[in-house]
Amino acid sequence: NIGNPRESGKSWGCYAPVIVKTANKYLYDMESYYRAYDYTGYDVSELYYQLSMGNPAIVWITMDFAEPYLKSPWRVGEKTLWWKYPLHCVVISGYDFENGTVTITDPLKNQPVIIDMETFELRYKQMESQAVVIKMSKPAN
Repeated sequence: NIGNPRESGKSWGCYAPVIVKTANKYLYDMESYYRAYDYTGYDVSELYYQLSMGNPAIVWITMDFAEPYLKSPWRVGEKTLWWKYPLHCVVISGYDFENGTVTITDPLKNQPVIIDMETFELRYKQMESQAVVIKMSKPAN
């Protein structure tokens, strides 16, 4: 998370590690056998595979698939971090290799959104290939 999430206007959101940690705490508290896994850096083909296995994937793209740009630099020690804007997270809910499309569930839309695969994959890469997959973990014996 860049900034302070407890101060309005002073936080720009979070990436996969924060979502994995939060999701796993919730899943553990609910005594679920599902767990969140950080798939950041994975090729999008792995996400399609996970979806084919019934495992949903949250991905970082941009709002309305707009070209991302750098906004609001933050200093962390000696390092300068740039927030990519307009960051957005969606769930991959389907894909069609034959038609070259990806279907996503967008929390800002009232219906599934279908986008061409090339644009989807480009935005996924431009947003640092950030992804979280939810899947069954093996129950303890």
